[in-house]
Amino acid sequence: MSAVEGLGIATQIFEPFVVPITVVILVALFWSEPRTAGIGTVFGPIMIVWFVTLILLGLPRIAEMPVVLTAVNPAHAIAFLSDAGLNALGTMGAVFLSVTGAEALYADMGHSAAGRSGWRGSRSCCPRSC
Repeated sequence: MSAVEGLGIATQIFEPFVVPITVVILVALFWSEPRTAGIGTVFGPIMIVWFVTLILLGLPRIAEMPVVLTAVNPAHAIAFLSDAGLNALGTMGAVFLSVTGAEALYADMGHSAAGRSGWRGSRSCCPRSC
């Protein structure tokens, strides 16, 4: 939707068409949603391959330098909060939004998988923030 809004920003000619174009896109998306189950069925296994690839490429690097695992230590976040003060809240908010946004993106893309087994398998490979 932001791409459509960008039309109005790029040139004033498209300004009156931004809302109607957005409405047409939303109606088309909701109308076609029940017909997308096949895409989700295919996408689940693709996500599994993607996450397995990430794991297979990442594990040897972690084995070479296991100190990277200390990055998930919550003590670092607490120290960051105490050192940076209120500026840290903006940074941590951005990190939180990035993590939850990425998780939502993967959830939305795999929501239609048959029995959602593809998504469960994919998500089990995804690093968790908590």
